[in-house]
Amino acid sequence: MKNLHFIKAFFFVALIALTVISCNKKEDVIDPNQEVEVSFSSTEMPKGGTKSSNANATANYASVVISGTTYTPSVYYLDGVAYTQGIKLAVGDYNVTQFLMMSDNNTPNDMSDDSIVSAAPEAGSQYAGFVSQPLDVQFHVAPFQKNEIPIEVLSFTSQEFQAFGFDWFTMNQTTVREQLFFGDISMKHPADYAGSLYEQQANGLQVDMPAIFKIKVYKNGAYVTEYSNESFLGEGDVLHVSYPDGDNTTDNFQFDLYIL
Repeated sequence: MKNLHFIKAFFFVALIALTVISCNKKEDVIDPNQEVEVSFSSTEMPKGGTKSSNANATANYASVVISGTTYTPSVYYLDGVAYTQGIKLAVGDYNVTQFLMMSDNNTPNDMSDDSIVSAAPEAGSQYAGFVSQPLDVQFHVAPFQKNEIPIEVLSFTSQEFQAFGFDWFTMNQTTVREQLFFGDISMKHPADYAGSLYEQQANGLQVDMPAIFKIKVYKNGAYVTEYSNESFLGEGDVLHVSYPDGDNTTDNFQFDLYIL
């Protein structure tokens, strides 16, 4: 009988200890300033069955206005769907008022010639009916979970900006200009260039030969792109150097020549 009382007493004490431990367990507290990663998935929708005029165009980044703040996350593609890199936002409610998929026109360091590839239309616009949810788009950022917001877009041309509801849009036209470069190089001792690219030219090493060079293009002090005639050894053609020139802006271009 004593053993039975002892077992009952031990069980009662263990139960009390378990209850105390359970009551003292700390609950997870959500930090209101905690930042959570949010990304957008973007699918291009047809405009009433019409084929996109820039179906092969891809975006390099997105321009997204979220509750008054503009974010420009880079974009990657997976199975034909565009995804933005994550944006860190605090837990709470947000509103997307602008969503543009942008091309940097191969000048990632110069945004003056960037163009809109596709965009989400605004509610009440002519194109609003082509997507299931036109802008504005509201969403909630929740803690401890993946936050991926789907946004449907339509291919964009500058002539259609009013159909998207973009009363803010101003047409920034860019003209692609071209310069032609060619030249000769004179060598006092051609033999010094044995084993170089010049030895591979049609007439081999000579005192006077077509120059092999590259051109680096800078716009307003920022590197844009570069070209080289190395692939054809400077023979049989000039080097065509193209560069974007804004029609409504004053731009300064610099072309740096490097002999190869």
